[in-house]
Amino acid sequence: MAAANRAIIAEQVDEPPSFEEKTVRGFTFDDISKAKINAFTKEADIRIGRTAAPNFLRSLNVADASRVKNAGILFFAKNVHRHIHQAQMTLLAFKGTNRQHIYDQRDVRDDLLTQFNEAMAFLKRHLNIRSEIHGLKRKDIYEIPLEVLREAVVNALMHRDYSITGTQVSVEVHDDRVEIINPGDLPKGLPLQKFGSVSIRRNELIADLFARLDKVERVGMGISKMRKAMLAAGLREPTFEPGEFFRAIFHRSPEFALKNKAWL
Repeated sequence: MAAANRAIIAEQVDEPPSFEEKTVRGFTFDDISKAKINAFTKEADIRIGRTAAPNFLRSLNVADASRVKNAGILFFAKNVHRHIHQAQMTLLAFKGTNRQHIYDQRDVRDDLLTQFNEAMAFLKRHLNIRSEIHGLKRKDIYEIPLEVLREAVVNALMHRDYSITGTQVSVEVHDDRVEIINPGDLPKGLPLQKFGSVSIRRNELIADLFARLDKVERVGMGISKMRKAMLAAGLREPTFEPGEFFRAIFHRSPEFALKNKAWL
């Protein structure tokens, strides 16, 4: 075997497992919620019949013979926050643009699918909406396209660095913008100049579970799609700010962002 090949193999063997591949001491299959498995399979349109929970988790590659991986805990634990304290999301709505006056706040300390659904419900509640009538059908149109926000929320949950304790994903609604913030810089191996054109998943198992839920594409075209959708809606392109905390900023329409104007 060539020396170069031996070096590559040695590096791969020595590489520590990622956070999602690890587990929490003391966590067992008894800590898995059947209700959350049912919610996941319903959303993913998967039929498992009488398949036992351990076998189902193994089929998703989030468990092995004796343990549940952190990716499985983040989706299926009865009490996720008890075992992984940083598994939480903060939802905030501000008056104004400077983060001084909070008028709505919610902390979500539950599984990742619940975090996603709660974030989308919060955004729908605080964004302006108009309606268009096409024939006999009415269509509600949000000031920021919902497909853009769905992609951004999933990206935050999928790409955050879960090894950073004492942190959370934040979804903030301001009068002039929406910000979605997650702990962790760009994944290792992804240079800033390649951001948006190359996809490197920090959490492959978590990404796969969201793909099964049809919340994200496996091909990694999310950033490009978000930019195109914002421009198509007549809005500015989103702003992405990598750093210790990755920040995605979606600018609201100045015409309709003010709270005292109705958009009907």
